[in-house]
Amino acid sequence: RKPQTMHITIVSVDNGVPQIVVNKGAPTLRILSTGHLGFTITSKALRSEDRDSSQVSLTFKVTVGPEHGYLINLGKGNDSITTFSQADIDDMKICYVLTEGDNATSDIFYFSIEDKG
Repeated sequence: RKPQTMHITIVSVDNGVPQIVVNKGAPTLRILSTGHLGFTITSKALRSEDRDSSQVSLTFKVTVGPEHGYLINLGKGNDSITTFSQADIDDMKICYVLTEGDNATSDIFYFSIEDKG
């Protein structure tokens, strides 16, 4: 038997943590497609990046929810959510909803971000 030769290319992996590159609030609230008063969280307001992870695997986890409202995923109904992905944001599925009857002028929520890589 003749020895076989195989060429292997090793590609280095950037094993860094995801970074928040945009984190801005919404200037105004609007009536959403659901009929709620709120705003759609777009990638112009909130965006994370990780060179070795897809947008689907970049997961936001709400650690402290908003005091005057809640977050929803338009693809999953009107129930409050505590996790969502960058892909959900890019697809304009994530919305902040002001609690009905509340007339707060500001709100805040805290989150962590991780990738599955």
